[in-house]
Amino acid sequence: MVRVVKKDHTKEPFNIQKVVIAVNKSANRVLYNFTEDELKSICNHVEGYIRDHHMTEIQKLDLLLKRAKVPHTYGRRWPEMDRPDNQEFLPGGRHDGGEQIIAYDAAGNRIWDGVWGWGSYGFGQGLIEAMGAQLLGHDDVEGWLTARQVTKMWRCRNATQNR
Repeated sequence: MVRVVKKDHTKEPFNIQKVVIAVNKSANRVLYNFTEDELKSICNHVEGYIRDHHMTEIQKLDLLLKRAKVPHTYGRRWPEMDRPDNQEFLPGGRHDGGEQIIAYDAAGNRIWDGVWGWGSYGFGQGLIEAMGAQLLGHDDVEGWLTARQVTKMWRCRNATQNR
């Protein structure tokens, strides 16, 4: 999740509506009103910039799934392992369980996962490992994927299933 640092140095989740409010406030100062299309274009530009320049692939996947209205959860993978005293996997107690996205069907059933964290294929490169027959077409994993590759796989599988 992208977080914004405010003037008082607190952090909060990024909210595109706050961009709309700020842009409209600036435009009103010069007696200009943006059209809905202009605001949409500005929002797309800002979200695109954040996605392409400041987000990990798993964060990008979360944003792309939200836009596509795919039901999913996004959070820490193995949060119990994110302890400084954990010696189980990496020397010096450093362990990054990473992050995980779980996609669901309309009935709320888990259908596929995307992970990024220690031990996943592509972790060192910041890429995603995906698993689940609904996404891949087989019950296995594929790694070293970008967010765009995962969403393309999902769109292609959905198009095939909905024919």
